Amino acid sequence: MGKRRTAPLWILSITLITSAPLIGWHEENGNREEWRIWSPRLEQRPAGIKLNDGSLILTASAAPAAFGGWVKSVKGIQPGLWFRFEAEYQVEGLSNPRTQVLVRLEWKNSKWERLGEPEYAWREEKSGPWTRLWEEVEAPPGAAFAELQLWLYDAGKGAVVFRNPAVELTSTPEPRLARLVSVNYRPEKGAGGSSNVEGLAAFTRQALTKPADLIVFGEGVTVVGSGKSYADVAEPANGYTARILGALAREKNSWIVAGIYERDGDFIYNTAILLDRQGKLAGKYRKVMLPREEIERGLSPGDHLSVFDTDFGKLGIMICYDVFFSEPAKSLAMQGAEVVAMPIWGGNEILARARSIEGRFTLVASGYNHPTYIQDPNGERLSVAPVNASLAYAEVDLNRRHRELGLGDMKARRMRETRLGLSLLTGN
Repeated sequence: MGKRRTAPLWILSITLITSAPLIGWHEENGNREEWRIWSPRLEQRPAGIKLNDGSLILTASAAPAAFGGWVKSVKGIQPGLWFRFEAEYQVEGLSNPRTQVLVRLEWKNSKWERLGEPEYAWREEKSGPWTRLWEEVEAPPGAAFAELQLWLYDAGKGAVVFRNPAVELTSTPEPRLARLVSVNYRPEKGAGGSSNVEGLAAFTRQALTKPADLIVFGEGVTVVGSGKSYADVAEPANGYTARILGALAREKNSWIVAGIYERDGDFIYNTAILLDRQGKLAGKYRKVMLPREEIERGLSPGDHLSVFDTDFGKLGIMICYDVFFSEPAKSLAMQGAEVVAMPIWGGNEILARARSIEGRFTLVASGYNHPTYIQDPNGERLSVAPVNASLAYAEVDLNRRHRELGLGDMKARRMRETRLGLSLLTGN
């Protein structure tokens, strides 16, 4: 017999604290400076409970199609100032808290009319059972008030408790520059293996004269132009390519991403290695979306997509055929990737542009039949390396917000509005 599960204390409080007011109506004329319940329709209004310690509970039991929750006005808003809004939450019985629990800030003018587009808190930090959601935003012209919103959405059952909600003045973010390089280099008659890598390193050593935080090389740098098989050049992740490019990383004081063919026991993977500024192997990514051509030539697929914390920002990696599918880019975006390195042999440029736009990240592509470029979160190319043996170079501000007219900050919105886990194939 399994261990009996104990309900969290705040769930028990729903039935134990009879003095807490149960609220399930729309207090349109209530005091805006006090917490009150809002919902667009009676059938959707969740029930709310204010606990004695200031925590705020929402439960969907009163409304199977629950949407709405606690709202409260905020004074002292001035246009052009930056504010941090946040709250911590804990859930019970929710299947997808990422989209079912929303913390928003809505700007209001002096007449209490909506101004611009609502802001979504999307940055997450977990501490035990609690998740902290926050974002820093700039008050738009005409803003006089704001409304902090703690909502429950699309919850047929379950509940959420919020604590420590706040809106606080913060400093204007300083620019956070990342200097990015993508290398267009394809040996015409390469010997393959370490010879290819030595040539690549020698070219970059001479051609790159500016400081760089990240250098991205192409897919399969050990095999391109050589006519060799994947097995001929396969190596461990920390093999000869990491050694040769590690020296370059130290010399240029740069992070490096390069595509190799990784041997691990009986398996060979299409892998991109990540080297840090000291030339050490800091991570690797095994291509998850393999085309039939690579499968038929003996490659195995990876099964994990990771975002790496670097000293310039959050870095994701995709490889070539990944660009044909939305899942890899979406996974990296949902993990907070700000820059995505993409070694690529050849691929659809329109889809590559779409990946930057939907993920709201800077894409650094190093290609052979695909162009070599650096592309911003709007899908616009900032720099291109148009010919073989050339570099693309760009400085990007990773703190810059890319807002869309009539939509607002789509990076934040997609983080909280993307519905993951839908059964698209079966319809069930």
